[in-house]
Amino acid sequence: PADDDNKDDGKVEVTPSNNAVGTIEGNVITAGKLTLTVPDGWIQEEMDGNVFFVPSDYLTTGNNLNIMIANADPFISTYDKSIIEDTYSVAYPDFKMEKFEHTKISGYEAIEMAYGFSGMGFTQIMIGCDDASYILTFTGNTGDFAELDTIIDSVNVK
Repeated sequence: PADDDNKDDGKVEVTPSNNAVGTIEGNVITAGKLTLTVPDGWIQEEMDGNVFFVPSDYLTTGNNLNIMIANADPFISTYDKSIIEDTYSVAYPDFKMEKFEHTKISGYEAIEMAYGFSGMGFTQIMIGCDDASYILTFTGNTGDFAELDTIIDSVNVK
């Protein structure tokens, strides 16, 4: 992920939402102060008030991305694998964590994790910013996203 310090003076107003949000223009997805780049052919879909971004093979793979903007969470740097496993395994008994690591994105504390349950694969990025938290969830029937690492490396928060 981009690790440069791009914090700005807050010119973009960020509003937490209970729904997945964002827009796509060309190959760039924007949600609040967050941007990321996806491969050619991705489009925006809306279901039940939630915005999803899907690749051209969506109907075959089920792969999709959604972005939530939540209230700022100053504790992201303190979360560990067991907290996440304990929380998710209550709702999903077959939950299995495959990857959990702390990182920084645009100078902000972040967590990148990969997990699965009920035959689905997920990669989730949680970014703790000053005025909001961003939660990116990549979901698929196989958990196999073409160019996932490249997409994650393009994530930037102003």
